[in-house]
Amino acid sequence: MDAGLATIAGLLLIGLPIALLTSIVRGWRHWRAVPLVQKNHTRAGVGAFVLIALALYVLRGGGFSSSTELYCVACGAAFAGLWVVVGITGSQGARYDPMSIFWWSVAGIGSLALLSLKGLPL
Repeated sequence: MDAGLATIAGLLLIGLPIALLTSIVRGWRHWRAVPLVQKNHTRAGVGAFVLIALALYVLRGGGFSSSTELYCVACGAAFAGLWVVVGITGSQGARYDPMSIFWWSVAGIGSLALLSLKGLPL
């Protein structure tokens, strides 16, 4: 491998993840600045889209070929349904973000699960 190709490969291996991380942080900061009503409208729309896409997937596929596929589709539909409910109820003038409560509870339950797996009694 000559020096020019090694330099390009090095720049890609170092620069690409940094650019990707910068883009993710910029998108996260932009999402934090969006008003709560707009966040809830977006959540309701994306949740409805995912529910329709999953329904079409199941109808076109003719059912489920394995239990893993069933669980993946069921989890996706449950999360999309949560987004629809949170988006519809929150777009009517919520003062707080219900999804932040959901994510904090997921973090707490995950911490308790890790403590119990490590042998610490709850």
